[in-house]
Amino acid sequence: MASTVKLTSELAARTAHAVTQDVESWKQYLTTASRLYKMYVVKGECEISPNTT
Repeated sequence: MASTVKLTSELAARTAHAVTQDVESWKQYLTTASRLYKMYVVKGECEISPNTT
């Protein structure tokens, strides 16, 4: 389990570094994130909405 957490943490760090390397990568990340948000939250395909407490 600890190795899974460590690997996931390392992957997240590498991904964050890659995404923030330049403006174009950041724009692509934001485009993807907004599309996923629209698909799962706005269109109601998500069981947990951001307004759920």
